[in-house]
Amino acid sequence: MSADKIWRIIYTKVYREEQFFKSNTPREYRSLRELLESPNPGVYLVSGIFHSFDKDELERMARILPWYIHRLVKFPWVFLYKRSGTTRHFELIKPDTWAARALHYILRGSLAGELWEIRDIEMHKLLSLFKTLIMVSIVYNLNGEAGQANRG
Repeated sequence: MSADKIWRIIYTKVYREEQFFKSNTPREYRSLRELLESPNPGVYLVSGIFHSFDKDELERMARILPWYIHRLVKFPWVFLYKRSGTTRHFELIKPDTWAARALHYILRGSLAGELWEIRDIEMHKLLSLFKTLIMVSIVYNLNGEAGQANRG
């Protein structure tokens, strides 16, 4: 098999995987306040599938975050998984700065800062409380390293 043919096979596989991940990203982001008032809280994904949020998780989030930012903080939070050697961390890439501030408040106790990257142990804590409010994606380039993503 020629090197060109192998390259096309690899490229096709990577392209399909990329399309799969893109189709499972949120098409929209909704505020905590809006989700709490909704009879069916959730968002549509690019693929057209409706991703439902757990009402108990939304109420837990509302109890943790100050009431005056409920209309500013949007969900879901999308993280990009990255690994460097044995170190794993997660980068918040969507939806916006208010998500980073809320994350800082939950993990550090203050709205004064923004938290764009968290460690593995912190993600474990978040996922134990908010399984449906968080999405984790992984992006690879052909060198096998995590790729770059734009922040919201």
